[in-house]
Amino acid sequence: MTTSLIIVPSDASDDPDDILFFILLAIRNPSPRRLLSRLILAEKPGPLPLLGPLFSDIVTTMNILITGGSGFIGSHTTELFVKDGHKVRVVDDFSSGARDNLSAVAGEIELIDLDIRDYAALEAACEGIDTILHLAAIPSVEKSILEPLVTHEVNATGSLNIIAAARRRDVRRVILASSAAIYGDYDELPKTENSPVQPISPYAWHKLTGEFYGKSYGELYGIEFLALRYFNVYGTRQDPKSPYSGVLSIFIERSLKGEPLTIHGDGGQTRDFIHVSDVAKANQLAAEAEWPLPQIMNVATGNETKIIDAAGIIQQAASNQAGIVYDGPRTGDIRRSFASCDLLEESLGYRPLINIEHGLTDLVAHSG
Repeated sequence: MTTSLIIVPSDASDDPDDILFFILLAIRNPSPRRLLSRLILAEKPGPLPLLGPLFSDIVTTMNILITGGSGFIGSHTTELFVKDGHKVRVVDDFSSGARDNLSAVAGEIELIDLDIRDYAALEAACEGIDTILHLAAIPSVEKSILEPLVTHEVNATGSLNIIAAARRRDVRRVILASSAAIYGDYDELPKTENSPVQPISPYAWHKLTGEFYGKSYGELYGIEFLALRYFNVYGTRQDPKSPYSGVLSIFIERSLKGEPLTIHGDGGQTRDFIHVSDVAKANQLAAEAEWPLPQIMNVATGNETKIIDAAGIIQQAASNQAGIVYDGPRTGDIRRSFASCDLLEESLGYRPLINIEHGLTDLVAHSG
């Protein structure tokens, strides 16, 4: 039996409805972080700002290992964990990440330069770790088609290395950065965690393989495994010159130079674009939340945006009138994609905060 202490701030309303509000939330959400997130989402007026300090002392500090922690998503996530008081160890070979991305927390983390294909070194790096957030990958559909063996070694075998090392070093939880690509072009929309998976590209198969390995190790050895299926992530530190960069960062770079934007296909393709700060927050909550949790969760906004519309927002924000050039569609490209993120909100008490227009406009301003 679990006994909960319910704290209502001293200046809270004595209205019975308000008190009941706090009690019901506490009963449904035994995790302090999950409760606090739900209180913020509920936008209940009055004493809510006081709840953060009340809960801060009862959140356990963890030893976190982040693979790919110097990358686009990894560096934002690393900063968030450090800010929250956790001890962070970053593993990266800097093939696509950059040390400069970690400059704000350089003196507060342990940084290990290694390739996740080096199992012995990876296992040693897992010593004393509570939770692993596995972000390291070659995140390119196109490259997985051109170089399937190399990308399989990193994305699929690398994920197995992480999970096997976690088991050997008694790591409690492994969180895998998976991808919406595994849903393929199946016409069910929005994509839910129970939607059929129909991978088109080797990259999508790599990610699905990692999910299967994680589930298997969870069942066989009791590892707390969950996969976060990221949809299309954008934001600062996404290098437009990188071969792994998303289309939005490339659009922004070209727009700021006054150059036309190239769209593959007719621009009617849709994506569920989510800001990197929202993804980092989902990563943090997945690490801190109490078990059990769903083993698969979409990380998305639930909104469908056409590529042509995203290009228009960027061009307007950059005052770019150079127009658009249409090219042939890319092999393995998916026509429509957007998610249901109900399970993310139900399980972690969180929904993304930044809409696409606001996020892109701010990103153009930041990039300029």
